Amino acid sequence: IPDVDDDSMIDDPLTSVVYSGTPSAIPSHEPTGFPTSTRQGIIEASLFGDGGEEDLTIRRTLDPLNHPQAFQWLLDSDIWVPPPTATDPQGLWRERYFMAAFFFATRGDLWLDRQNWLSPTLSVCEWDNCCSDGGDDDGDDDDDETTMQIWCNEEDGMLRSLIIHENKMLGTIPSEIQALSMLERIDFYRNDLRGTLPSSIGLLSRLTRIDICETILTGSVPSELGNLVNLEILELYQNALTGELPSEIGNWSSIRRVSLYDNNLHGTLPKQLEQWTSLEFFDLHDNLFSGPLLDFGNWTQMRSLSLANNGLTGTIPTSIGSMESLELLALNDNNIAGSLATELGLLTRLSVLILRSNQISGSLPTELLSLSSLYLLDVGTNRLTGTFPSLNVTISCLDGNMFSDMPNMNGPDCSGEF
Repeated sequence: IPDVDDDSMIDDPLTSVVYSGTPSAIPSHEPTGFPTSTRQGIIEASLFGDGGEEDLTIRRTLDPLNHPQAFQWLLDSDIWVPPPTATDPQGLWRERYFMAAFFFATRGDLWLDRQNWLSPTLSVCEWDNCCSDGGDDDGDDDDDETTMQIWCNEEDGMLRSLIIHENKMLGTIPSEIQALSMLERIDFYRNDLRGTLPSSIGLLSRLTRIDICETILTGSVPSELGNLVNLEILELYQNALTGELPSEIGNWSSIRRVSLYDNNLHGTLPKQLEQWTSLEFFDLHDNLFSGPLLDFGNWTQMRSLSLANNGLTGTIPTSIGSMESLELLALNDNNIAGSLATELGLLTRLSVLILRSNQISGSLPTELLSLSSLYLLDVGTNRLTGTFPSLNVTISCLDGNMFSDMPNMNGPDCSGEF
């Protein structure tokens, strides 16, 4: 093991690890018998366990043959060791292996900002020059413009939050992400990540937030995500996801925000989603969903619901009136039919209602027209009839209907998005 003071070891870590290289020592799936006093023996024991049944899955998942450059870096370039006070040194080694594997799997040499990544002397908590003390994340809004934030718990030194925005990460997310066993937040917004979302994320039971938006993820939403009972926020919008939403995600008892818009998801909305009671934002617009709307009876905390530009059918359920906190409802560009429920008049906070381009018939309920909170009403291109309503809203779009006394309207262009 090189001396810590050897200056050659703290130069650019990429000078000693090439992308086409092979590790000088790759262990088999079983422990090789290296003395655990040697660095290789310690690393092998930490990554692959002692051979028990529980460690079999870990050995397969953390197989160095999947990421030989990361294993080579741990053996040949890295000189860090867990502090003597570490409560879970094995967990720290596994985290370090994943972070190295992630760096190589996403072409870290091409990142816009790699800060201290692959520093052979610093813990992974210090690889970002930012927030090694755990930070002050509220789990909701991003108040800063930092490209990279790595937050660790002060007591055990293990990762809690991994945030890397707009850093030109190119590649796939390694399945070894399950090594980050204490992780609470993943955020890889606007990168060039490809491939599927690893099902092993479903093993990170402490996760409360997943943000992997505006990337190039393909494949389906893994059913294993249903195991994340502490999840509060899932944002996977503007990817290329396909398939149906798994019914298992109905297990999310704490979910507050789901944004999956601008993907290619299809199928019906799982009835199990009706079990959610904490949901505030639900956005699936611009997908390929079909079938009826869900019963909204339990969604009493909902503030913004957008299911626009899908292929949804059926009628708007009377349970719509249960969403008393609702401020925005966008169901435009579907195949929704029937008349409008009078229960819409119970939505006393409703500000924006967009129902354009459906097959809605009947008259506009007086209960809806009486809402003083309504700012924008767009029900254009439907089959509404009756007397043209007297409206007290700032923006109204009623074109393309069959009102008996429809006036010539010179209002806003309601054909586009607001």
